[in-house]
Amino acid sequence: MIRRCLERVRGLNAASDGTMAIETAIVAPVMILLAFGSFQVSSMVARHTELQTAAEDAAAIALAAPPESQTDLARIKNIILASTNLEADEVSLSFAYRCDDAEATVTTQDECNEEAPIWSYMQVSLDTHYVPIWTQLGVGAPVNLKVQRSVAIS
Repeated sequence: MIRRCLERVRGLNAASDGTMAIETAIVAPVMILLAFGSFQVSSMVARHTELQTAAEDAAAIALAAPPESQTDLARIKNIILASTNLEADEVSLSFAYRCDDAEATVTTQDECNEEAPIWSYMQVSLDTHYVPIWTQLGVGAPVNLKVQRSVAIS
């Protein structure tokens, strides 16, 4: 009787029909999900890099031709909107001022002492979100992408 059990165990060990199909059925979905997730993450990183490049371009424009009015800021904003396909409410450009050697900035020059030197800045803020495909399956949530730059213009 023990001999028969040992023969059956040896027979099971030698039988490998269907093993590859079972292993593929277990491993293939996991590999597909990993590949798909990697694609989605790389798309999200590419979008964030695109936003960083747009903010750097806005800073370069401000350094080449320092904006002096809201009209100049609107022109730079339109360039950003055209290059990134963002909505108007996702792009914010504003002036900021630093009085003398203060660390904090203020929104108007009037807040500074008239005798102190005033440094002007242009602040760029790009705020949007990336919606991965898996959120449509009820997994996770949109990822917020925010890029901020501040460039001294005087």
